[in-house]
Amino acid sequence: MERISRAVQLTPGLSKKALEDITQGKAATKRLALELLVTRGYVLAKQGSRGAITHFHVKPFYADGDPTEQTPDEGPADASHTTPEGGAA
Repeated sequence: MERISRAVQLTPGLSKKALEDITQGKAATKRLALELLVTRGYVLAKQGSRGAITHFHVKPFYADGDPTEQTPDEGPADASHTTPEGGAA
């Protein structure tokens, strides 16, 4: 999905077929990625001239999440293996 998001960001106004042509990967995977990006609000699909659907960047999609988001420190990943200080397991 990140590849499709990046392609839309760098080349706004392309059709689904044009986006498929300029990105690597399986066609079915790229179609699904574009559909999800549109549905989730990352990409805007507009009806262009002669009925063509063109795609425009709204916000970037990052496979590992948004690098600008700050998440609170949630402590150990698995708290079930920790013991209270001075206690036994």
